[in-house]
Amino acid sequence: DPSAQKKPHQPDPSAQKKPHRPDPSAAVLREAIYNTRDKVIPYDAVPKILHQSDTFHGVVPHLPSIPARRRMIPNTTPQNGDPYVPLDAVNNLDYFLGSREKEIEEHQPLYLYNPMLVPLDDQVLDSTILDGLSIDQNHAAYVGVYRVSNFANCHGPGLGVPKTYSNFLGLALLDQELNVVKDPVSGQYLDAVIDINRHLWEARWTPTRRHKMHKRPKQFMQDCQIIPARSGEREKSTQLVLICNEYGTPIQLKLSSSTSSTPDENEDNFISFTNMYGNELQLIAQQQPNMIVYAGKNLHYFSNDNQSFLE
Repeated sequence: DPSAQKKPHQPDPSAQKKPHRPDPSAAVLREAIYNTRDKVIPYDAVPKILHQSDTFHGVVPHLPSIPARRRMIPNTTPQNGDPYVPLDAVNNLDYFLGSREKEIEEHQPLYLYNPMLVPLDDQVLDSTILDGLSIDQNHAAYVGVYRVSNFANCHGPGLGVPKTYSNFLGLALLDQELNVVKDPVSGQYLDAVIDINRHLWEARWTPTRRHKMHKRPKQFMQDCQIIPARSGEREKSTQLVLICNEYGTPIQLKLSSSTSSTPDENEDNFISFTNMYGNELQLIAQQQPNMIVYAGKNLHYFSNDNQSFLE
């Protein structure tokens, strides 16, 4: 709506900070949007609705398994070979451009964006999915899925893509307030970062199989999400599917300590991913990825009345 851009939403400086409430719901948001008389909903409708309600709160994505040296946390007196990070790292353009081209990969900061949530709802998901994610007889509320990358356009586009450009898959089990869950026994956070492109490259996978393998991993898998899928006439979803850009593959996601069954490890296309960071979650691809939509990216899954589609 062009007219909406003329009056961007301005936060009320006198407004008090909204309290942190458990179990946020989308009911108020849906009602406000669906009951509007306007044929066109401006882009700033959502923050206005959230501002008027104390039911919601915002959460900044954070994966504890990522080490501090890759978080842009200021470190002006580095030790043990850690990188120098200035106090104004977030706003320092010189540091931003230089850090992503550092020869040592572990000195390149990582950014999280495009988060997706998979509700772990026992009315929708079958026990074959939930049992592997059970924590002390309880389930987490969500699986968080994140794009993790050493490259971002925080200072605006047009600054070029570095040769070190890499994308990773971030996963986490979240509670009702979208905080990363801890294992009650080990005390470790239940999150992981996976170099999915390198693993697929090492497994000799390429979208164009008739072509020769590249000399180094290509970034085919970037913006990922996980969706539940039903098979046959089953009432609940029995399969998780990982979609990254235009590629999809059936997966199993479980706690590393889970005793739930896994796919047959003798299958040719079986891929068990090793985590780059975090060791409490295990991702298993049950076959190599296939193209499902040509040139797709940031796909969203919708399902209603036994019909499903991607947008």
